Amino acid sequence: RGGRALEQLPRDDSEVRCRLLLLLAGELFYDGRPAEIDALFEDSLSMARRLGDRRLLISVLTYGFSVRWRRATIADREQMAAEAIKLAREHGDVRSELLARFLLASVHFGLGVGKGLEAEVVESMAFVCEQRRYFLELAAITRSPLSSTRTGSRTVSTML
Repeated sequence: RGGRALEQLPRDDSEVRCRLLLLLAGELFYDGRPAEIDALFEDSLSMARRLGDRRLLISVLTYGFSVRWRRATIADREQMAAEAIKLAREHGDVRSELLARFLLASVHFGLGVGKGLEAEVVESMAFVCEQRRYFLELAAITRSPLSSTRTGSRTVSTML
């Protein structure tokens, strides 16, 4: 479906074409076609950079993180999340910063990087609560190293 919609758009760079490339990559996630997913993502990312729209670029980086969720792409996803954090901070985009911080923490958790991870989760949780971003709060709780401990469970229960 997305391929037909893409064919009907002008070939020029546009936000719509950029987002459609990324959404098409997302549709292919469960089809076992990583090369095609990566190509669509890269086209979308390059287009977002050419368009110079910071909001669009952050969106491509964060949604692309999910689209490219495979063990082989963990280093790329780490860079994508770090870039999204940097862009979001530079422009005061709290929502995007929180999302990207959560994505980066998930990479570090997946890599087994323990140093600083617990502190990052605690800091992020405090910021999430302060900003009243309840979805990220719940997501962080389920991913937190603290949630698997008895003390952490009590802390989490108190927060809810």
